Amino acid sequence: MKKESRQLGASLDLIAKSSVIVFLGIAVSKALTYVYRILIARSFDPEVYGLFALALMVVSIALMIAGIGLPDGLLRYLAFYRGKKRYRQISYLFRSAFAATLMTSLIIAILLYMLAETISLRIFHNSLLIPFIRFFSITIPFSVLASILLSTLLAFEKVAWNSFLNNFLQNFVKVMLLVIFIFLGLKIDAVIISYVMSAVLLFVAAYFVTRRLVPIVYRRQSLAAKEKSKVIREVLAYSWPIIFLGAIYTLFNWTDSFVIGYFMTARDVGFYNAAFTLLALFGIAPEIFKQLFFPLIVKEFSRKNMLMIRELSQQVSKWIFILNVPLFLMFFTFPGVIINVVFGKEYLAAEGVLRILAVGGLLSSLSAMLTNLLSMKGKSRLILANTIFISFLDLVMNIILVPKYGLYGAAVSTTFNLILLNVILFAEVKHYVGIVPLRRKMLRVAMVSLIPLAALFFIKHYVAVHLASLILIAVLFAAFYLGLIVLTKCLDKHDWEIIASFTSLFRKK
Repeated sequence: MKKESRQLGASLDLIAKSSVIVFLGIAVSKALTYVYRILIARSFDPEVYGLFALALMVVSIALMIAGIGLPDGLLRYLAFYRGKKRYRQISYLFRSAFAATLMTSLIIAILLYMLAETISLRIFHNSLLIPFIRFFSITIPFSVLASILLSTLLAFEKVAWNSFLNNFLQNFVKVMLLVIFIFLGLKIDAVIISYVMSAVLLFVAAYFVTRRLVPIVYRRQSLAAKEKSKVIREVLAYSWPIIFLGAIYTLFNWTDSFVIGYFMTARDVGFYNAAFTLLALFGIAPEIFKQLFFPLIVKEFSRKNMLMIRELSQQVSKWIFILNVPLFLMFFTFPGVIINVVFGKEYLAAEGVLRILAVGGLLSSLSAMLTNLLSMKGKSRLILANTIFISFLDLVMNIILVPKYGLYGAAVSTTFNLILLNVILFAEVKHYVGIVPLRRKMLRVAMVSLIPLAALFFIKHYVAVHLASLILIAVLFAAFYLGLIVLTKCLDKHDWEIIASFTSLFRKK
């Protein structure tokens, strides 16, 4: 037990320390992403922001299809082969995946370019969408191949470089180019060109980084035909459902925008996406931990160390929950102020929408970790079935609710289905993995959060809330909330070990 406890502590310490790097990367990424979208929203009409969102939706689906599930399959099997020290399979798998996705991404890019006019006019009834889709389609080969390279970096636990390239470099370039092009007076073209150029740069940078840091994947190593066939069968058996899973999951994320765009206008899509963009903040906490969490649990699974996997899962789920509760409380209490500060008063039509979406965002923030546990077990087909069911239900509910209730109908549909998906995933992880990735102290965290929630409602009724006061409230609220977390003993020995590790790390510096 002592040995297992030390191993758990070491793994948690690795996840936590790497999470600092990932957090900084994601924090910068989200900040730059919001700056990019805010620049579009404030520099142009809400219709332009809606057109950008619709084009992004179409290209995102195309990207998932073009990738044929291989970025996810590569991440799992490169980590798995590393655990087994099967280096010849690693080289062969990487080179095969790169060649396959190059071919598929070129085909999908050409098809989308040719279909841009049909999609724009017949589905969304807006000719201004045509140049967005056509030029965004050019990025497909670069983006798919970049995802192959970034998955390789993650599988080899090069978290810092993955974070720098994916979270910082691409978004920084995108923002700077947009600012320059707007200053030069390019208008709508500024959005299109900045998006395309940043995708190309990401691929080029990722290629040179992987060549330097993970040269083994580029080396041709002899492998028997029988072994080659086995590698392909294993990876394709895992990856082919992800071809559909990725596309369908992307559809689920964009179903609201699609239905709103079909029944309403691009301007309404812009309003809704203001709230939906803020919802993505709930993904920061899972993203911080999952980048190293998945390779670690796959490695432990290859060693049949289920106790370690259970402890890692429970601890990480508690960290995610603790970090996301304050975000939910702020969104639920001050949705109008937050939207006004970020996007401007033109987007206040999405105030109530943000409050509804925040509920689903909090309760579904563990779904990425649950999906990782099922993926570890090789249950990609089950994940596909889950996503198909939820996406179909979400589409049906949107078609019923959006014509009657507009943006609120879309928000209710998304929130209901996010919660339902989370319930299904919990049941499946318990059944197939034998793990309940929840700590009892998470209930205590939920109870403790009711105290600052009451304080927020009190402040809302007696204090005029604007940008300056909102920042002050957020800082005081965070201090109050974290103080209650400590005083009510929501943290266990592993949490304090990690805190002590951070303290010693900073003392050394």
